Amino acid sequence: MGNDTIEGEAIEPVTAKSKQSSSLSLNALSKPPSKITTIDDASFHSPRFNLYNRISRWLVIAGFKHRYYPLWELAVKGRILVIVHDPGLHLTWKDSVQYIKPLPACFGNPKIVTELSENGGEGLKHARGFFHSYTRIVKSECDYDIAVKKGLLPDPWLSLPGFEGWKKWKSLVEEWKEANPPADGQEEEEWSHRYPLPPACHGRYTYGELRLTRLNWIMWLLYLPHYFEPVSLKSYFYITEDPFGKFWQGYGKWVALLFIYVTVLLASLQLALTAGAMPHWFKDGCLVISYGLILLVLAHAILFIVYMWLWIIDQLVGYLRLQFWRTYQRHSSQG
Repeated sequence: MGNDTIEGEAIEPVTAKSKQSSSLSLNALSKPPSKITTIDDASFHSPRFNLYNRISRWLVIAGFKHRYYPLWELAVKGRILVIVHDPGLHLTWKDSVQYIKPLPACFGNPKIVTELSENGGEGLKHARGFFHSYTRIVKSECDYDIAVKKGLLPDPWLSLPGFEGWKKWKSLVEEWKEANPPADGQEEEEWSHRYPLPPACHGRYTYGELRLTRLNWIMWLLYLPHYFEPVSLKSYFYITEDPFGKFWQGYGKWVALLFIYVTVLLASLQLALTAGAMPHWFKDGCLVISYGLILLVLAHAILFIVYMWLWIIDQLVGYLRLQFWRTYQRHSSQG
């Protein structure tokens, strides 16, 4: 399912048959699901929320405040939905991949809004923010059809006919909005997808989609001086692949192409300068262009060397730090 794409997929039209509801479907939300009816705090807690707390003031670099894009717009943007278990990665994205965590089974309980409105600990704050994100990305019948097709909603939503399920979902969202209005002075803006966060939600959900590469850069820059401190101080948020290899996959061909063009151009200018008599303005122009290209190539070479050494140092120091603390913990346990 992680490789499924929502781009270009046709959404089946709502027919008269789909609007007919069986007795099972009509009563699907009339009673709590049999498996899980209460909120499980462990389903919404992740160690990455500690990282969110540490870099909270810098999250504006990775995303926009109160901005959530609905599922249909993510499809238009060509995003690939990848299902994740970790709620800390929910609504993060990289390149064309959108990470999203499905709603747990407890959200099939028709009294879920009442449970979310009760006072609770940190886990309930995560659950409120998590459900708030779904009320913003599933806003239309088209979004609901995509969510059902991708298995993002729990039972009994998946067992309801499309039109009947959409009405039930819309009613639940309205109940949530009435029970959790935005803070004073904040208003929703449909045209800009800005939806203020209700009170008593985790601060991470102040932001909608967060760019994973920028989260990694924020972590790396803020904790650069702390490499030799305990391992819990990570220098990254979440790494999906080797960053150096990704650099060559994405930009290596353009670097090689630029090198070829500059080489051919410099050779042509050299040939023109060694040819017969040329006007002074032509020679002067060739010299200026040659010097500019040489400086450009040198700048690219310096940036490449700096980037390469930073990556090597990051990998080497991270490995040495891990080995150091493993040895330290082993001696501490033996002593």
